[in-house]
This record gives sequence, structure tokens and C-alpha cells, in this order.
Amino acid sequence: SDDEGRTWSEEKEADTQAVTPMSVGLREGGVLVMSGRTSPVKGGKPGELYAHRVIFSDEFKTFEAGNSAVFIPNAALNVRWAEFWPPFDKGKIIQLPSDDLMAPMYGNFEGDAQYRTFIVRSTDSGKSWKYHATVAYDPNDPNPEFIGWWCGYCEPSLALLPDGRFLCIMRTQGAQFSGEFRPLYASWSDAEGKNWTEPVPTNPHLKNIWPTLAVLDNGVVACQYGRPGVHVVFSMDGGRTWQNRVGFSDLPEPTVTGQGDMIKVGPNRLVVIGTDAEGVKVWPIDVQRESVSPAYTALTGRILDEKGNPIADATIERSPNRCDTNDWHAIPSKDPRTAYFEPHFEQPMIGSTP
Repeated sequence: SDDEGRTWSEEKEADTQAVTPMSVGLREGGVLVMSGRTSPVKGGKPGELYAHRVIFSDEFKTFEAGNSAVFIPNAALNVRWAEFWPPFDKGKIIQLPSDDLMAPMYGNFEGDAQYRTFIVRSTDSGKSWKYHATVAYDPNDPNPEFIGWWCGYCEPSLALLPDGRFLCIMRTQGAQFSGEFRPLYASWSDAEGKNWTEPVPTNPHLKNIWPTLAVLDNGVVACQYGRPGVHVVFSMDGGRTWQNRVGFSDLPEPTVTGQGDMIKVGPNRLVVIGTDAEGVKVWPIDVQRESVSPAYTALTGRILDEKGNPIADATIERSPNRCDTNDWHAIPSKDPRTAYFEPHFEQPMIGSTP
């Protein structure tokens, strides 16, 4: 697509192993894709792994494939949920100001009882990767009061915030059971990405798998996630709180798996790909940041009772519960292609064009 996802060319031949959302457009040119799971090097030392690598040309007309060395000293084969070595799985690869690359991974280290989320770093444009730091690991459920099956921290997405910190959003839900949806968790790090804060549930709870983060030029942080449904939500404070959810579907698995993706296509524009009841779709989104006074917000309208009669001297209170109720939904504008949202102090204003 050369028009921000609105129209698409015919499919082109590509490397069949490059089926993964883990990618980055390199400053020096080309698009690097790390294609999923790693494997041990035959005859190699413990921790010596490799992963398939593809570099596409900027126009995606040609590509070069190869393998990248991946060194994770204590990597172990996961056997609890399925058999696999730590994968490059979700989110995007980050290119730092130094041109080094950082990517989130998850899996097991020797002795781990649950999934661990960690970071690997490359100093040679993805030809090799080395373990950098652990983001989160806990063998025990830190919030046993939540419903759902605790599996540790997995399917991580990484973002570099405007203030130089890192944000990582992670799945914590194990097997899928109807109605059992554990929230995504968040952790932050300083500019080096070595030390991470204790993971906390997203506020409000975002449920519940495959998150993807994007940071726009206006400072808004977007997070795509799903199951049930497919959604995008926005943060004005580096991921500590989330607001103005755009829901493209609320259907549960297996109708909608919740496994989607999102990519930044302009300074303040996004493209989301996912499914609803009709199949695979692409949704371009425009995000504009608008300042609203935290002390006063003007509201206009009429307050009516169930019979449609006006209510005098009514008190209006904003609900504190924005987790599962319908008050996240858009208010359509006069333009049927665009939706805008209620003011919430300084907030993003989002337009969605299906």
C-alpha cells in the first residue's frame, strides 16, 4: 500500500518464513523482519540459538534472507503450553538513536516455572542479537484475585517514549476459557533498558492478548490488542492510564481471535489490521492531540428521564468504571467516516476511516 493502507496492490512473492509482526524500517534503508521462533545451533554451546531473518527493499520488490545468531545464556525449551524456544513474537523492533536495535522476546530460562519477558539487543542491524535484560518474571500470580489462568509474562510489545524511557506491555492470560480474561500488564525502564519497574495491570484493564504499541509524533501512545474483539486505545501519560478506546469488534473467540497488528504510517497516523465477523479488514486511524482545561470542561445537552421529560437541576458525574462498559464508544460526527470522542482533560482526538 502506498496510500496509508486505504488500497492495496496484489500480493507479491515473499519469504514464506517471514510471517511475523516483528519488524522495523531501518534508517539506513530496508525493512528488517525477524521471523518468529529461535532454534538451538547444532553442536553449539548452551544459549547459542539462531533465527530466520529477512531484509526487504524499501519498495518490497526484493528481499534477502538469512539467519541471525541469537545468544540467550540461560534459554530453555518451553514444554508447558507448547514446545518452543524463545521467539521474536509481537510488537515492533525499536531502532535507538545510536542505531542499535532492541526487540522484546519471551519464553523460559532454565528453572523458570512460567513465561519470562526479556529484551535482546543488536549492534549490527539484526545480524546478531544478545540478551540485554529481563523485563518481568514471577513464578507466582501477583494478582490471584483476577479471574483467568496466570501464565507469566508473554507476547510483549516494546515502545520508546518521548522522554527516553521504555514501555513494555505484556500478556498474562494462559489458556482461553470463555469469560476468563486476565488484563495486560505494563512495565517501564530508564533509557538503557536494563532495569524495569515491577509490572502492574493496565489501568483500566486492557483485555487481553497480543498487544502492539506505537508512539506518535504528538506524544500519544497507542496500543492495539484483542480477545474478545479487536481494539485500539490511547494514552497521554506514557501508558500509565488509557482512554478513548476504539473497538472494531467485541466478538469472542473463535469468531474473532483477537490477534491483530498495528503500524505507524505517518507522524500521527496508524493502520490497524484485524478481523470482525466479515473477515480480515484494515482500519486507517488519524490521531490529533487536543488540550482541554483540567479544571473546567463545558458540556451542553439535555438530561431526560426514561419518558423523555427534562430533569431540572440534574447532577452529572463521570463514571469511574471504563473497563468493560460501553462508555468507550465513539460519538459519530457529521462526517460518517470520522468519529470523535468525549473531552477528557488533555486527550487525543481520533478519526477512524474503515
